[in-house]
Amino acid sequence: MYELFIENQIADIDERISVQLTYAIDDISNFASRETSFSKQIVLPGTARNNSIFGHIHEMGSNNPYTPGELNVGSAFNVAQTSRAELRLNGLLLLKGVFRLTGIIKEGNMIEYEGALFGELSGFITAISNKKLEDLDFSTYNHALTHTNISNSWDNPGGSGYFYPLIDYGAYRESNNDHYDIGTFRPALYVKEYIDKMFEDAGYTYESDFFNSEYFKSLIVPHNKSILSRVDTRQLTAVRRSGSTSTVDFKLLSYVTVTSGNFTVSPLKDEFTYSSANSISTKIRLKLSCNYSISNYDNVGFFIILYKNSDELLKIEYQNQSGILNIDQTVSETINQNDVVKVGIQVINANLTKTLTLSRIISTLTIDTDTATDVPINTGDQVPVNQTIPRGIFQKDFITSIVKMFNLYIWEDLIYDNKLYIEPYRDYMSSSQIDWTYKIARDKSWHITPMGNLNARIYEYKYKDDSDYYNESYRKKYNQNYGDRQFDTGFQFSKDKQTTEIMFASSPLIQYSGSDKYVVPIYKKSNELAAEDRMDSNIRIMFSKKKSAESWNIKDTTGNHSKTFYGYAGHLDDPNTPTYDLNYGAPNEVYFTANTYPSENLFNRFWSSYIAEIADKDSKILKCYVYLTPLDIINLDFAKPIFIDGILFRLNKVEDYDYTNNELVKVELIKYLGNG
Repeated sequence: MYELFIENQIADIDERISVQLTYAIDDISNFASRETSFSKQIVLPGTARNNSIFGHIHEMGSNNPYTPGELNVGSAFNVAQTSRAELRLNGLLLLKGVFRLTGIIKEGNMIEYEGALFGELSGFITAISNKKLEDLDFSTYNHALTHTNISNSWDNPGGSGYFYPLIDYGAYRESNNDHYDIGTFRPALYVKEYIDKMFEDAGYTYESDFFNSEYFKSLIVPHNKSILSRVDTRQLTAVRRSGSTSTVDFKLLSYVTVTSGNFTVSPLKDEFTYSSANSISTKIRLKLSCNYSISNYDNVGFFIILYKNSDELLKIEYQNQSGILNIDQTVSETINQNDVVKVGIQVINANLTKTLTLSRIISTLTIDTDTATDVPINTGDQVPVNQTIPRGIFQKDFITSIVKMFNLYIWEDLIYDNKLYIEPYRDYMSSSQIDWTYKIARDKSWHITPMGNLNARIYEYKYKDDSDYYNESYRKKYNQNYGDRQFDTGFQFSKDKQTTEIMFASSPLIQYSGSDKYVVPIYKKSNELAAEDRMDSNIRIMFSKKKSAESWNIKDTTGNHSKTFYGYAGHLDDPNTPTYDLNYGAPNEVYFTANTYPSENLFNRFWSSYIAEIADKDSKILKCYVYLTPLDIINLDFAKPIFIDGILFRLNKVEDYDYTNNELVKVELIKYLGNG
């Protein structure tokens, strides 16, 4: 009667098998979590077919190859990974998701495989569980760091691409607050695109009106390192591909395009000074080809010299009156802070009457290290977007924090594989109802638990701590993070506190005196008058928007570039006329001029109606037995309120349902007060 498909291959099932399935949407013991449907243990016989499906893993000497992304079945079976699975009864789909092998029993020639089934949500979380944000590929957005690309990003419609927010990372702003060095700008990516990439890479799809809303598509995750950098062995690239130069005695060779990393570049682009405090072992390569000639030639030659400070690392002599010069030489050298690298042209025995001319110059000067390091990205350098993503962040933790922020419900498509639906609780519950008045077992006991006897007294919603100046100052003053919220249920018999904490740090918003721009400051300093120190920060999440402003400037190596708009980022959707707030609650103090402050924060918009259900004096959990047919289970819809004796409930769990018998099944329902 049962059919189990593992990676589309039908498995042998003992005809006496009893499969108990639990269907769930929420966890009443932890209201910040979401459940998935699952089965209790399934035991499969060790038939030839099943042995083949599981790659004969019961044999002690088995050694199956495994390639990520391939079907986890047969000779490639990996017990540490899940396999796609479907459980059917007489052709009707009961549960689809993943199968996990949990054990093998051998007794003589008898073999049995123990395992369990989990719904699509568990399959998705398993598929991304060990992956990090930096594993996602955004290389299509690579671009040069220029003031034009920065300002063009503010016109992005949201949801995809990159956006350069004006965030004050410290020590980049001039005193008048209207000149920002280009180093303060770093590309941010949209939350929605992170999620889209995760689903795509995991082989899943989703439908969500919320994720496609303008509200959600405006959310970004900013860069969180102290400086914008790339990981590279290349420390310097200086290129010149045309032109000529001449001298009667000595001259430095200048370059046109320079990618300088930890080197600062002189105005003429002919000297490169190492600025990092960390010494590096390098390979310096000089390539130079050109035509040369010496006027009034009288056995006067010249040198091409590669310098570190005044030390000659490489010195090549030419004696003919004219000819073609070709150099391709590499030297190994340790570079310390403030060392200067340059290429010189020296006329031998110069008497100011002989002119050396180099024409049709093609030259590159590169400095490489054996070990890749963080190399600063400077004006005109390419920005490898993949390397600007916050590092060390697991995708599953990212998704979990998004669920916690917006109180998202996730449920599975009944027909299509690998498809999930995602909406906030406030948009999840349906207006249509199901009547179970005549399905409930009245000869069985009803177990009714008032929520006040079950839940915590205090519900706390928290951003993650961070050590920047404004977050620390606020936390010391108010003993909580900027934007946190506590809700007191008033339950007298509950003393516990239940905390919902997300991985994102809060982002205080400030407005400098005399400036019409609103910025998030992410820097350290010991007090209000102390110098600003750049810092690595915890990952943040912010609204983004193009905002008009009085004329201000982005400063780079080519000069000042006037702008009358800026890329706003902060916890308000619009700092001048706010409607939405990404904080859980209104801060006790703000650091900007606020004409109005919105009440549509995370708690009020996404959590208040939900918490009202569990904190109301009349809120209850009902555990009872009902009679459900296989068709009832197949059409189970947790979004539809359940009508019993004139009272509405929302279904939370159907526990240990067995399709092969007609026994009553235990269900868990929560009195439904409506979601407002």
